[in-house]
Amino acid sequence: MALVEQNSLIGISYYSLIMISYLIDIYRGTCKAQKNIFKCALFMSYFPILTSGPFIRYDSIEDDLYKEHKFDFDRMRKGFLRILWGLFKILVISARLGIYVDAVYKYMNIFSGAYTIVAALAFSMQLYTNFSGSIDVIMGISEILGIRLPENFTLPFFSKTLTEFWRNWHITLGAWLRDYVFYPLQKSKDIQDLTKKCKEKFGKKVGKKIPMYLSMLIMWIVIGVWHGGAYTYIIGSGLLQFIFMLLEDLLQPISDKINKKLGINKDVFSYKLYQSIRTYLLFSFAMIFFRASSVPHAIAIISNMFVWNVQTMFNKEFLELRPEIIGLDGYDAKVLFIAILILLVVEIIARSKDVREKFFEQNIVFRWLVLFSLIFAIIIFGCYGEGYDATAFIYGEF
Repeated sequence: MALVEQNSLIGISYYSLIMISYLIDIYRGTCKAQKNIFKCALFMSYFPILTSGPFIRYDSIEDDLYKEHKFDFDRMRKGFLRILWGLFKILVISARLGIYVDAVYKYMNIFSGAYTIVAALAFSMQLYTNFSGSIDVIMGISEILGIRLPENFTLPFFSKTLTEFWRNWHITLGAWLRDYVFYPLQKSKDIQDLTKKCKEKFGKKVGKKIPMYLSMLIMWIVIGVWHGGAYTYIIGSGLLQFIFMLLEDLLQPISDKINKKLGINKDVFSYKLYQSIRTYLLFSFAMIFFRASSVPHAIAIISNMFVWNVQTMFNKEFLELRPEIIGLDGYDAKVLFIAILILLVVEIIARSKDVREKFFEQNIVFRWLVLFSLIFAIIIFGCYGEGYDATAFIYGEF
């Protein structure tokens, strides 16, 4: 684990997988080797992506890397806006949520019940705003430079299933694992032989799925190992995700029958909202292991959710002690509520429109008002000070 943490300082995991994909693509013949050592070095050391991604493919970035780039005001202002939005998510939302989550996970003997449940739900939002915020900063810098990078998030918390969620979360890692782990496994002789045997024994439909599930299991274990190799990562970002997705697939026919029998309309807003909440809860539960320092720690956190001491929770002395331990007060709660509400509104708009395109269509007074509001929100409400490391992106550790 210490080796992983030391290597993560130079983004070794991102760098390694990008280089592996480059070599494999050359071997497969899907891209040509770059024979110019300086151009190759540029691709290998493109600085914005080294600590937090996204994963890039040589053939998709080659043209942008080596062509001439002229100053483009439209590109610059779009990139600058995206950088600001990323900093808002990191400094105003994620950093505050992190203070609360850290306190609850650290002082387990003090916080239980609702506090623990809120911490588990808050960590998912902390992780999302931290990681997607860092990607926004990276994408904004790269856009200013004139180099297009692949998107890494597409509104994951609006997903109706965990399968859909992982198509919208850390998209480039999912694509890498699909192309270089899952598909090669599916095409391997051992899996092909297993598929043939399973079809003969269980029938064509079931027999086809069993080897696919095995390939999925291996892929999710690889994801857990990539995140650090500790059991908490293997369980939280690997095995539990696989189990939930497996259950989603296996239980779908039963769910469809129940919905049909009860006359439930799956196209209405209320049902889609239920699906999104369910997905968020499943992901948040798995992330308890991801956040915990050990498996026993994660189990203790889950156990604490069922310990409700109402008398202590609403005791005046306890409530007065809480801000001192957590490091947040009513002011921070209001800032968080408003900031998350702004995030929600922006992401709802983003479901149907390009937010930045729509923003720059507005009148200049409105645009400058929003820009200055965003800048001052980051300066005034952002979390700074002793002990805060602005470069410590959560996913920069992997």
